[in-house]
Amino acid sequence: MRHSLLKLLSLVLFLFVAGNVGAETKWVKTDPAELAEGDVVVIYELYDGYAMAKDGGTSTPKAVKLTLSTDKTQLKTTPAANLQWTVKRDNGYYQFYDSETTYLYCNKNDNGLRVGDGTHKDFEIKIVDDRQWLFNVGQKRYVVLYQSGSVKDWRSYENTTGNTYKYTTI
Repeated sequence: MRHSLLKLLSLVLFLFVAGNVGAETKWVKTDPAELAEGDVVVIYELYDGYAMAKDGGTSTPKAVKLTLSTDKTQLKTTPAANLQWTVKRDNGYYQFYDSETTYLYCNKNDNGLRVGDGTHKDFEIKIVDDRQWLFNVGQKRYVVLYQSGSVKDWRSYENTTGNTYKYTTI
């Protein structure tokens, strides 16, 4: 069933859906299993509050700070257009698009997460240590929020542990 709500897909897998409450649109948390073809989502890391921008191109997607309500069930502001991804469902997997030729994908090189026209664009949700992760099925990589000093961006790695990154994704 297609939701008329926009969703915020949050790391450590939480989704926030944007729906109308009176004349106001709110982005609220929802279950990733409820995503349908054509839904609009924000991929979000819940602990420090960073969303994934879709304009990274050949470099890693940028991390953009957003603020949640105190109970972490909705965004306090409407996210910018470059943070809103469209969902496509293909053979049970998720694909996240900006357009039919620009989408989130993984490769096996270095930090591995890109926005563009790569071939490995199928993702699923994996549970590891009671946390939900966005997982690329073709390259077998987890999407993570990476931090080096004060700089944060989105990357993909083959596991969810390590000293180079500290957050889960979706």
